[in-house]
Amino acid sequence: MMYKQFLNLLFCLSLAAAAYVVECDEIKAEEIEKYSPTCAIQKQIDNFNQVKQTFDNPYEACSSRETLFLVYGRCEDYPDEAVFCSPQQKKNRNCEEFNQPVCGELIDGDYYFCDNEFFFETFKNYCFACQKELVRFYTLGDCKEF
Repeated sequence: MMYKQFLNLLFCLSLAAAAYVVECDEIKAEEIEKYSPTCAIQKQIDNFNQVKQTFDNPYEACSSRETLFLVYGRCEDYPDEAVFCSPQQKKNRNCEEFNQPVCGELIDGDYYFCDNEFFFETFKNYCFACQKELVRFYTLGDCKEF
């Protein structure tokens, strides 16, 4: 339980201006010079491991050929084991019914569920977690395990 509270506090303190997962073609021109730390997901190793790198802004992150998609905020501001849902995963509506519980982190635009019990939700597997619009990342295991 203490781990869940720690993740909640870390998220709430460090990502006040955070947004959803973003693809490079969604980056606006005004973000080129602006300092806005960005976590670039550069490789999807498997469903529970990603290669991530922090850049000073989205434009710099998208200049890297390895970047698949972005999440605003430094990679270090998120839990090490966080796996971000890719734009393709967010669009998928055909999930298999296998049981491999994941704990999904919930957001809602600029409002964060930092003070209630619904900040994290357990899903049957990563696919079902990523289908939910409010989930940005997940970690392996039931939320109750934290």
